[in-house]
Amino acid sequence: MKFQCYTLGCKVNQYETQAMEQQLLALGHVSGTDADDCDAYLINTCTVTAVADRKNRTLIRRLRREHPQAVIGVCGCYAQVSAGEVEALGVDVVSGSGGREAFVQLVLDAVRQKKAGQNAGQQVLLDDAMRRRAFESLPAGSLGTRTRAMLKVQDGCCNFCTYCIIPYARGPVRSLPLAQAVGQARALDADRLAVFRLQDGKIPLEPVDAVPHGYFVHFLMAAKLLISSTASPVFFFNDTATT
Repeated sequence: MKFQCYTLGCKVNQYETQAMEQQLLALGHVSGTDADDCDAYLINTCTVTAVADRKNRTLIRRLRREHPQAVIGVCGCYAQVSAGEVEALGVDVVSGSGGREAFVQLVLDAVRQKKAGQNAGQQVLLDDAMRRRAFESLPAGSLGTRTRAMLKVQDGCCNFCTYCIIPYARGPVRSLPLAQAVGQARALDADRLAVFRLQDGKIPLEPVDAVPHGYFVHFLMAAKLLISSTASPVFFFNDTATT
């Protein structure tokens, strides 16, 4: 199968897209380009502004129009909070901001069924983001041929700022366990990726009971361990980007 991924929004989305790319490539599938007529298109969406929502819809409509026989799968924050709008655009698979491996599997199933002449209908995979308690561990790495790898150590937000939709799109704060973060960082370093980015969704500055000393201290502990465990430069991003 030939596929192409599109990412809108922040570097956290880029991290999650590269993880889906890794999953597909590991299964023997081929990444296409804009010049190719691919079997599947995976779109990872953003919803931090009305402009971001419009960009999502524009891209989805364009790909549906230009590739009517392809499977279109849409995931990410826009799909999480506005699933009905995404479904109305005629895509084949709708998922949210979690369950990326299951989303990829639904896309693969849809491609197989379409090639077999079967109509599986629209597949929707959504959870309640506010009930998430576990961190979704995905493989760290880089997009395409980029030399900067990404490693996400936190997701979600508990601040509920008046203007911000992130807590509703990504749920409460969860962290990658320190041992796993260090292990993934060392693997990136061994792969000779010269620089990697330490990602989090939004660091709360107040202590949170779920992790001793709060998530801000947890983030600093992770940073200290990663710097001491690798030879590569480390960049830190508190990444709630506008689009």
